[in-house]
Amino acid sequence: MPEAAILVASCDKYSDLWTPFFRLLHRNWPDCPFPIFLGSNSIGYPDERVTSVCIGEDVSWAENLHRMLDRVPFRRVILFLEDFLLVSKVDTERIRDLVAVASGEELACLRLFPHPPPTRKIRRRAGLGELRRWDDYRVSTQTAIWDTATLRALAWPGFSAWDFEIIGSLASNEMAGRFWGVYE
Repeated sequence: MPEAAILVASCDKYSDLWTPFFRLLHRNWPDCPFPIFLGSNSIGYPDERVTSVCIGEDVSWAENLHRMLDRVPFRRVILFLEDFLLVSKVDTERIRDLVAVASGEELACLRLFPHPPPTRKIRRRAGLGELRRWDDYRVSTQTAIWDTATLRALAWPGFSAWDFEIIGSLASNEMAGRFWGVYE
């Protein structure tokens, strides 16, 4: 069983983005080894490579995310939003290695897109850096490998995605978990 799954957190009102998202995902990551889940309200996506997770009524971004995570049986998820399109080939071995690092180091989060980049290099891990306490956007909706317990702890009921980033970044300063990211 893979150590992580991909979760595309979406909702029915953005279903027009799903076809371009998944076409690009499958074109640029044809050997993706992770199960793929799409979270939505009531509309599923007709592709056997994607498991639709329909959670019902749209409440808030965070509460929807919690209900999606309830149905994705993995300790780690690679979280995507439906408008983060893969426009170049994915290095599958690199992502596998990063999932192994996130698991082995017991990271709270390992961001896969450097926006913003980490602020302190990790000498023993080439290409990786730490997102330190009080860094802007330490918590972000950019594509990342998340420990689901941390993701749940930062996605407070009623939060929008923007609240998650702003208030979640502040809340993360009080957490013991480590937040890392890639430089490229």
